[in-house]
Amino acid sequence: MKKTIFTAAFAFALFAGALHAQDAVSGKWNASADGGPNGPMEIVFNLKSGPAGALSGNMSMPAMAAMGMGEMPISDGKINGKDVSFKIKITPPAGGPGPGGDMVISYTGKLDGDSLTLNTTMEGMPGGGPGGAQPPMVAKRAAAAAAAPPKK
Repeated sequence: MKKTIFTAAFAFALFAGALHAQDAVSGKWNASADGGPNGPMEIVFNLKSGPAGALSGNMSMPAMAAMGMGEMPISDGKINGKDVSFKIKITPPAGGPGPGGDMVISYTGKLDGDSLTLNTTMEGMPGGGPGGAQPPMVAKRAAAAAAAPPKK
């Protein structure tokens, strides 16, 4: 009987640890990527862990918001322990600057406390240009907003 209780408690502890690691990715993450001659581009990821290792959320970039591109949803999001992966499809607005067409960016990364190191692969550039691996980026968890003091 003691062995059964110990085995059940051990299995629960492992399962609870995996759930905590998955939930740890939920939140707002701020990153910066090389923007070429225009300097660094700020990127915001809003991530949410779901059941069975699912990951959802969106990405936004203030520089792209000025071109009419708001939040871009995550697809194919997965969490496995501290490993994460997801894709973002960027569809430029009709008549926008640059060559037309969609671009898909794949992200794979590892969670380490309040840091999320992401490897980025461009699966294709608008207009059929070549894709490829980009330098890794480190996203930092955004500090939770301080609660407003109660009104008197």
